[in-house]
Amino acid sequence: MNEKNNYSRKCVVTNKIFPIDELIRFDYNKIENKVTLDLEKNKKGRGCYLLNNQELWTIFFSKKCLNRSFKTNLSSKDYEVLYKELEEVLWRKKQTE
Repeated sequence: MNEKNNYSRKCVVTNKIFPIDELIRFDYNKIENKVTLDLEKNKKGRGCYLLNNQELWTIFFSKKCLNRSFKTNLSSKDYEVLYKELEEVLWRKKQTE
């Protein structure tokens, strides 16, 4: 009765379905027109997922997949901030392992 649900979501770059533990979530706040990194995957609102693979990061940011997913126009500066935050957080995570 106490089974844990294994949720899965689609990666916006590969369009393949993966377990939610392997993905990185981005959250979109429409009121502020702001995208944030959601590592705990618990923020409310619209979100999109990216497979945790550095090769896919470059495709994700070069094709500006967030614009397509959230139907908005984010500036290049917003993408740079997200990329740096993603590198910093995941680099720190690898350091602790």
